[in-house]
Parts: sequence; structure tokens; C-alpha cells
Amino acid sequence: MTSYNTPFRQIANYLKDQPILPFRENTALGRKYLKAIQGKVTSHIFIGWICERDSFFAYLYKCMKKEARDCKTTRLAAKIARAGFPIMLTKINGWISKNNLPVLVVPVPSHYGASERFAVELYKMLDKNSKKVSKIQEVFNLSDKSIEIKKIDSWVKRNRAVNGLFSFKKGLNLNQYAVLLVDDIVTSGSSLRECANLLKKCGAGKVAAVSLATNLFDNFSYRKQKK
Repeated sequence: MTSYNTPFRQIANYLKDQPILPFRENTALGRKYLKAIQGKVTSHIFIGWICERDSFFAYLYKCMKKEARDCKTTRLAAKIARAGFPIMLTKINGWISKNNLPVLVVPVPSHYGASERFAVELYKMLDKNSKKVSKIQEVFNLSDKSIEIKKIDSWVKRNRAVNGLFSFKKGLNLNQYAVLLVDDIVTSGSSLRECANLLKKCGAGKVAAVSLATNLFDNFSYRKQKK
């Protein structure tokens, strides 16, 4: 089995003085970005961190995906989630407490299990005292074409590509639930919007989304320049 400890430590030492920046939703760019990715169905999107290209955070994500794909394990994903989600918990628990319906935690499906592991780790951290956090459940089937979607830079093309990407597992009825969607990283928000739309069609009450990080500056700036 491949070990990621050595290169991980080397790159950590090389970039140890580089800051990992939290996402600020109350800034002008933060508000503009959230408005662009949120869509009409999702009531709120919680984002923790900014994952800039060539940063230590971006390197972490690459290692995480490689480990999940090659070694069939999501241990690094669990460590990233446990380190990254606490900055968001107060706001997420606040959203949960305002819901009249029990909250179902649902991962956006991924091929190698990173989003699913993120959802598990977040579920462990959420405030269960209110008894509003019901359970965690995988409700979507995933098409193989999502591997190609990750390679698409254009937001318009991504929005088209997600059509038919997800489908519901049989026998689901979400009439009694609010849903908290969990994704590992958000770029254009196309996958989140597609999942949220399907959840509403299946009867879900409110839908909110959580993403540990965003490619905000790389991809939102790209969208502005190439529009």
C-alpha cells in the first residue's frame, strides 16, 4: 500500500508558512459567489475554507482523492474533515435548530467515497441534544460520467453536464425531513443544485448544503474572465 506520510510531511514543511484562508461569506466577493452557486432551492450554503490552486490545501485534496482511488481508504479524508469542519459548526447547528423538521444528512455521491466520509465525520460533530439531527443516509445513485465533469472548467458546460448525473434510490420519501447536503469541495455548485432539485422533487422540506472548501478564486475569477 502506498504511503502518503513522507511526501505529505515534505510539502507541509515547504509550505508551512502559507496561510489556509477561511471563506468569508459576508464579504462582497463571498456574497456574489454564494449567489452565483446557490440556486433557487437551497436555503443556505455553508463553506469553510478557500482551496487556492497550488496551495497546501489543494495538495491535501489531491492526496485525499489519490488515497481513496488507489488505496481504497478514506482515512485522510476523515482527518481533513475533523480538522476543517469545526469552524462551521456554530452556523450549521444554528440552521438545524431553526428547522421544524428532523434533519437528514445526505452526502453528494462521489466515486471514491470522499464526500461520504466527510458526511460521516460531520454527522458525528453535529449537536444531537436537540434531537433534530435524525440520521445520515445515502439517497443518490451516481452516473459514471461524473469523472469527466470534474475536468470541465466552464460553468455553463458543467451545468449542462450534471443533467441525469444523479438519480434516487428506490422507495425514498423525504416528506418528513429537512436535508443537509454534504460535499467535499464546491466549484460551480452544479452538483449541489442538481441534488437539491431532486431532493425537493422527492418531498424534502428545507435543503441546505455544506462544503468544506471552495475553489473560489480560481474558478469564480475564471468565470468572470471567460464569460
